[in-house]
Amino acid sequence: MSAGEVILEDRPCRKCEYNVRGLRWGEPCPECGTPITARSGRGKRYPPLTDIDLRVLRRYRVAFVALVVSGFVIVSPQLLDIVFLVIAAMGFQISGTLVDTGLAIASVVALLAALAWPACVWVITTPRPVHDTRGGPKEWRTLRLVSRLSQVALPVGIGIAIASAVYEQVSLAPSAALVSVLSIAASAVLAAVAVGWIPFAIYLSLLADWAADQHLADRLRGASWFMAVGTLLLVVGIPLAAAGVYLGTLLAIFGGLATAGASIYGALQVTALGSEMKWAMINNRAAEARAERRAERERRRMAEEEARLRKAESQPLREAAPLPSTPVHRTDTDERDPRGPRASRHDTVVGSDAPEDIQPYALEDEDQS
Repeated sequence: MSAGEVILEDRPCRKCEYNVRGLRWGEPCPECGTPITARSGRGKRYPPLTDIDLRVLRRYRVAFVALVVSGFVIVSPQLLDIVFLVIAAMGFQISGTLVDTGLAIASVVALLAALAWPACVWVITTPRPVHDTRGGPKEWRTLRLVSRLSQVALPVGIGIAIASAVYEQVSLAPSAALVSVLSIAASAVLAAVAVGWIPFAIYLSLLADWAADQHLADRLRGASWFMAVGTLLLVVGIPLAAAGVYLGTLLAIFGGLATAGASIYGALQVTALGSEMKWAMINNRAAEARAERRAERERRRMAEEEARLRKAESQPLREAAPLPSTPVHRTDTDERDPRGPRASRHDTVVGSDAPEDIQPYALEDEDQS
């Protein structure tokens, strides 16, 4: 890759992703002015979302739908607990056994959903397919690694919380210290999961940029910021609340509300991103159908052309018809004509069909008249 050499392959500018094919190495990009070097595009070219293989789009779509469903199932025990509290506040009597059984079933279902959550995150954070894989590190590697490791801890935290609740209910003489340790461990793990939602939301916003939906990308970035603020308030407020500081209680409450609101808002944006994948699948199918129709038309045209050529080869060549002869009668003035044996004005042209009783006539010279 010497300076001045023409770029013969598709290669995006490393800053604005303008295709610099046909330009020369070392020249500035016509869009942003960045010099074109070997690092332009990092040796990779990511196709548009609508050009991705249909199976990859389907995996993305299923992963997004499963992520949203599992997320709502995971919080189902808390929602069910709120429902029971509302019913009790309205004056209705609910059996304690029914409440415990309902919460136990919801907790088991939430644990199963938590096992599916990391798998969905893993599929969504799969590196994008590229046309050219030469050189350059994988994109978004840090975001991908942090997102995967943090969300893998979700079933661990929920499992510890369920184990703590079961131990406290089943044991005849539960150890307060053990229950406290299990509760703190579950809270710490779930807090790490919540913090991991921040890079995961940023990763999702980059996918939205890939889908050419800038508004959706901005909303996902906003959800990540709200999640970060809520998590910070929780980290600061919970210890202060445990120490009996009233401000800590307020910070913990606002942090919890911000975290919960950001989670719900982010889940809605993930649903919208899943719809983008569905839109891409529809466009992909339409493009494949158009390509198939074009190919079918080309096949028919080639078949008709081949049939026409075979028909032309099978027919013998016909001889050309002879041209009609036209006799030319010359007079004896041709001997005196200085123009030689060429036809003169005394030439008499008689058609082949002229009757025999018609005498030819000659034209007189103008100088004799």
